[in-house]
This record gives sequence, structure tokens and C-alpha cells, in this order.
Amino acid sequence: MTAILVVEDELSLLAVTGAFLAENGYAVSAASTAAGALTLLETRTIDILLTDIVMPGEINGFELARQAMLIHPDLKIIYCTGRSDLEPEQIGHTFGPLLKKPYANSRLMALLEHVEGCSASTEHDLPDTDLRIYAT
Repeated sequence: MTAILVVEDELSLLAVTGAFLAENGYAVSAASTAAGALTLLETRTIDILLTDIVMPGEINGFELARQAMLIHPDLKIIYCTGRSDLEPEQIGHTFGPLLKKPYANSRLMALLEHVEGCSASTEHDLPDTDLRIYAT
């Protein structure tokens, strides 16, 4: 069973996403902050990190992914954002695709299937974008 850590500061979205993923066969861990996510990453085996980008606190989703990769080098990442104004210099190097919120569950599942088929060290290129931001 694939273990996924969902990191989202909007608690209702965290609950709905976690329940949906659990219903679809994932072992789900959840955190509402980057600090909480790092604690879970240090104590659990996680295969995929699904993280919001903009969160309260000093660590955003991009930095969380960087720190998470130090703990689990083979970790696969999917970023989520409701922001459409991200510039390439704000994004920097990413470890996986960016999923635009609100997203359809089918789009989330397609990206999960995609990253599960990729190695952690490869780019997760999907067509039609330079910034790898995917709308529903």
C-alpha cells in the first residue's frame, strides 16, 4: 500500500482529501503545518508527499519538499496551490508537478499514478506547461 502524507492548512480540504485517498487505497497521514509534516516524515515511511505551497509559518511547500527529500531521498512530491501568480523564480527547483486548486479528484489520481511511475530523481514532465502547473 502506498503511504501518502497530505499537508494542507485548510482543515476541511485536508479532511476531504485524506478521506478520498484512503477510500482509494492509500495509507494516509495528514498534517496542517510544515513542522507537523516534518515530524511525521521523521517517524513514518512515506512514499508520496502531497503538499500545499502557501502555509502559515516559516516553511512553505517548496522548502518542506527540500527538507523532506533530505529525510527520504526517494520521496515523490506533488505540490498544490490556489495561486496562479507564481513566477519561475518563486518556484525554483521542484521535485514534482504542481496541481492547481481547486482540482478534480480525477486529476489528483492521474498525477498520483504519474508520480508513482516515475523515479524520485526524474523530472515529472507533463505536457503543455513550462511551470508544471496543472489545472483541473
